[in-house]
Amino acid sequence: KRDVMDTSGIGKLIAEMDHHDMVPFLKPHLNLNRVWGIAYWLVNILILSFTVWYAVLNWVSFDHFQQGISLGFVVFFFLFSIHEGIHGLAYKLAGAPNVSFGASWKKLIFYALADQYVIGLKKFLVVALAPFLLISLLLICLFFFLPSYALLFLGALILHTAGCFGDFALVSFMHQHRALNIVTVDDVKANKTYFLEPNSTS
Repeated sequence: KRDVMDTSGIGKLIAEMDHHDMVPFLKPHLNLNRVWGIAYWLVNILILSFTVWYAVLNWVSFDHFQQGISLGFVVFFFLFSIHEGIHGLAYKLAGAPNVSFGASWKKLIFYALADQYVIGLKKFLVVALAPFLLISLLLICLFFFLPSYALLFLGALILHTAGCFGDFALVSFMHQHRALNIVTVDDVKANKTYFLEPNSTS
C-alpha cells in the first residue's frame, strides 16, 4: 500500500484530484459561469473562427483545407513533450526540487508533477498557462513567417488550445478559491493532487 502524504501541516484540505481520473474533477471548472471557463471557450472559438475565415478569404478548397488541418493534428502530437517540458521547466523555475511526468494513455491526458512542492495561485498560474502562451505564440509566428503551411499551423493551434482544457480548469479551480489563499501540492506516490487552505502559521 502506498503511503499517503500528510497534508495537515500545510493546511485544511479543500479537494483532491486523482491523477488516473482527472476529467470528473476538471470538467465542471470550465463552465461558462466562471471567468476562466469563459476565457477557455472564447479563445477556442476565436481560433476556430479565424481558421474558417482564413480559408474562405483565401479560397481554400475543401480538400486542401482538410489536408492542411489533418497535418496540423499530426504536428500536435509532437507538441505533447514540448508542452509538458514547459510545465516542468516552469515548476523548476518556481523552485520545485522534484519534477516528474505522467500520463493516462486511455484518455490521452499528460501531466507534469512537482512532488510535495507547495505552490500558490500566482506561481501556479504561470506554471499552468506557460505552455499555452509559449506554444500559441510559436505557432502564430510560424503562421505568419511560413504562410505556405498556414493551415498546418492553424490545425496544430486548434488542437493544442483545445488540449489545454486541464490547465485552464485547474487555474479556474484555484481562482474560484482565491479568497482562501489556496495552495496545491502533488503526491506522486499516492497519485493525488491536493488543494488546501494554508495554515495561518505556514
